[in-house]
Amino acid sequence: MGDLIQAEHDSPRTENEIIGQSFPEISSKSLVGRVVTLPDALKGKIVLVCIAFIRSVQSMIGSWVHPFGREFGKDSMFTVYEVPMIISNDVPLDLEEISG
Repeated sequence: MGDLIQAEHDSPRTENEIIGQSFPEISSKSLVGRVVTLPDALKGKIVLVCIAFIRSVQSMIGSWVHPFGREFGKDSMFTVYEVPMIISNDVPLDLEEISG
């Protein structure tokens, strides 16, 4: 049995129940103005996707981004996507793409 993952409110599922499920489609404009659609933009790349629901997790995101950057940053196929699911003044924030 794999580790429990809280997939939906009050519905813990095992890792094995989640593996193989498709990443949900997310479209947004990047900070440079390019429209990005996930998971299509992920194909063939080494990708770290960080999804933030509250602002205070930025240091936690950094704790993932920095080691991945050290490991894969020189590879032109490496990309990090930060997907803020935070609303500021009732306007959704843009998706941030950090390429290697």
